[in-house]
Amino acid sequence: MIYNPMAKRNVPARYTDEALTADADLGPAMRALSLRQRAFVMAMFDLGDHPSHADCARAAGYTGEAHYISMQGHRMAHSDKIQAAIREEADRRCTSLLPLAHRRMADQILDPKAKDHFAAVKHAQALSGMSPKQVHVVEHINDRGAMIREIEGTMKLLQAMGVKIELEALVPVNAIEAQFEEIGSDSGLEDLL
Repeated sequence: MIYNPMAKRNVPARYTDEALTADADLGPAMRALSLRQRAFVMAMFDLGDHPSHADCARAAGYTGEAHYISMQGHRMAHSDKIQAAIREEADRRCTSLLPLAHRRMADQILDPKAKDHFAAVKHAQALSGMSPKQVHVVEHINDRGAMIREIEGTMKLLQAMGVKIELEALVPVNAIEAQFEEIGSDSGLEDLL
């Protein structure tokens, strides 16, 4: 006979051996857990607002001193296997709520006086891939006349500040004048050298 601490307790039907071993609706992460671990994960979702890890461990069948139960709850809550099962169960439960969420959103969209009407419309558009997009176009225009006026204004400002500007200073000192000849297509590289 296998020891089952939950059999000695008066537990909700959801946490009985029969309910926990019926795994047809469970995903692979939940199936990989022991019965106590499955009960712990379910208690994380089922027990009121913000259940402690110790509360979930008690619901899973752990008994003993408060410190021991608290330690077991903490250990299970931080187990990689249990966290994977929590994610899986959250996904399963949220998916089943999608029809209800859709109905509530449709109610908001169909009532133009609803407080969140416009937000629901935008959200529905985003879900369908039709969210509005903003496009910003930045155009850079090089206007020679405007650039010359800007340079002249800058030079006048610098002169007003007492900075002496010489035209030669604006031209690079190492500039070399060069002349170029066009090379015909019949000339080869050897002709140039």
